[in-house]
Amino acid sequence: MDERDLSPELGDLEDATEFLSRKWYPLIIFTLSEAGDLGFNDLKESIGDVSGKVLSENLSNLVEEGFVEKEVLSESPKRVKYSLTEKGTGLRPILEEMLEWAGSGEVKVLVVEDEESLADLYVNWLSSKYDVLKAVSGNEALEKIGRDVDLVVLDRELPDSSGEQISSKISEVYDCSIMFTTAHDPEVDIVDMPVDEYLTKPVSKDELLNAVSEIVDGDMTDLERNLRSLKAKKDVLESEKDLSNLEDKEKYQDLLDRIEELNRKV
Repeated sequence: MDERDLSPELGDLEDATEFLSRKWYPLIIFTLSEAGDLGFNDLKESIGDVSGKVLSENLSNLVEEGFVEKEVLSESPKRVKYSLTEKGTGLRPILEEMLEWAGSGEVKVLVVEDEESLADLYVNWLSSKYDVLKAVSGNEALEKIGRDVDLVVLDRELPDSSGEQISSKISEVYDCSIMFTTAHDPEVDIVDMPVDEYLTKPVSKDELLNAVSEIVDGDMTDLERNLRSLKAKKDVLESEKDLSNLEDKEKYQDLLDRIEELNRKV
């Protein structure tokens, strides 16, 4: 039997791409494929940076869709184990092919900017090197975002939603980089935002191109990416703020401590 026959719902490119766009689905499938049956806590530990709530929701969906089987071992205390169904087992070779195919394509950047003339300018600057999409609102950004987007250049102030809301929604589902552009001075709250770069307007062509290139053209590990993100936040705070008057000095010190810790690991 052909491997693809095991999961007919993913027989075409569109359905497979939709499955891959769910950030945690492939990780769950790969982990269970490698490790075999796992309890919830063991699965969470194997995957790493995922909350119990998010993992539980994704597992429930995969069970409902027939890719994962849940077996209750005991009710008190509650113990369950998860394993792949035949349908789930058949996904792995398909996902591997799709990931290899997706990784070989041109870098795609989504520019989200409500000032359309500025959005067009960013697109013009970036399009000579990258495949660029444009959105002029948060809702349009969420409609256009997909697993094939590598970086979102996101205006922090949008008419229909904030950049924080959009970046949070994107990072919950997609594993792409996010860059904020804004006309307002940053505050220490940017430390906890899921963004890799923070540029203060007006943004020059060289500034934008260099920042995008650093993020998408390099071959960074997750540790290196996290370190670069923290350093970018530190740099923008130091260049735009009077550090002696920060509202939350503890959070800034925590930022410095995290940078020092990652520097030791990289």
